[in-house]
Amino acid sequence: MTHWRTLQDSDNRYVAAFELGGKDVTLKIKSAGSASVEGKNGSKRKLIIQFEGAKKPFLANATNCKTIAAMYGTDVENWVGKSITLFPTTTASPDGVVECIRVRPVAGGTPDTA
Repeated sequence: MTHWRTLQDSDNRYVAAFELGGKDVTLKIKSAGSASVEGKNGSKRKLIIQFEGAKKPFLANATNCKTIAAMYGTDVENWVGKSITLFPTTTASPDGVVECIRVRPVAGGTPDTA
């Protein structure tokens, strides 16, 4: 099935909430670093997480970084090799309620491929 968002122009370099298919996805962190990302208000440095076996990296916002830091510490080098679970949800924004991805500790099982 074709999701309607795949038919619109968007920045598809990073995993989007709709791509999780409404499910939790557990992935192992391959690397974490920063990159300059263009947004509505210009360019900003953001944390980018690469996962083992994943097609796209994850653009981690401050909320998700704080969650990962609570699990594995504030040093991103210590996140490598650890697993996290991504899940789709919604959040309030200046544009109204929007889809987003949040992070939670791994509930169990093995990493998936997103």
